[in-house]
This record gives sequence, C-alpha cells and structure tokens, in this order.
Amino acid sequence: MLVILGVGLGSAAWTWLGEDAPVVRVPSLQVEVLNGCGDSGLAQTTAERLQGLGHDVVAVGDAGRHDYARTVVIDRRGRDRITREFARRVGPCPVILEFVPDAGADLTLILGADWRELGLFSRNGRT
Repeated sequence: MLVILGVGLGSAAWTWLGEDAPVVRVPSLQVEVLNGCGDSGLAQTTAERLQGLGHDVVAVGDAGRHDYARTVVIDRRGRDRITREFARRVGPCPVILEFVPDAGADLTLILGADWRELGLFSRNGRT
C-alpha cells in the first residue's frame, strides 16, 4: 500500500507500507521527464502521474534519441538513496549517477520501450 503524506507546503513524501517493506520516505523531488522511446505524449502523461504523486516536474521533452530499450533514472544531485528508492517505485529501473551541481532537477527520468512494465503504469498502482 502506498500512502502519500503532506510535508509542508508544496511538498510530499511517499511512504511505502508493505508486509516486509520498511517505511521509507521519498520527499518531493524535482524531476525532468524525457521520452526516450518515441511514443507520442508519453513524457507528458508520465509528468502528470508524477505530479499527482506530489513531485515537481520541472521539464518535459524528448531525450534526443528514441532507441532506449529500458527506462533509466539519472541522479543529478548525488542523492543516491532517495533516487534509488524513487527508481524502485517508479520501475523498477536502473539508476545512473551524473552529478551536476547546478542541475535544474534532482533527477531525470528517461522513458524507454519498457515503459508499460513500470510500476508507475501498473494497474495495481504499485507506486
């Protein structure tokens, strides 16, 4: 079960409650969403889902190429634990560290051809 908790104005935290899962909080993140597979409207749809979960989507667009087989999350600020938990809940999907101190987002989500298999799009609402 996923519970979304408000933590101050304009922010949120995900709390994952499951039989064997510890309570882990993921604060509201600034996310850049990029379409890496070419499916029309996918980045915007994903952005809307992430906003519904309390995240601040700061950019939506194309990845520059559309041959990503797998969805990836790029950690831009060196927040490894939080980024990995985000990737686990959205995907699961792999995480790449590409530290950019003045990045406009905490992380970048590049959607690959496997996007239909992601927890973010599952019928059971895993995230």
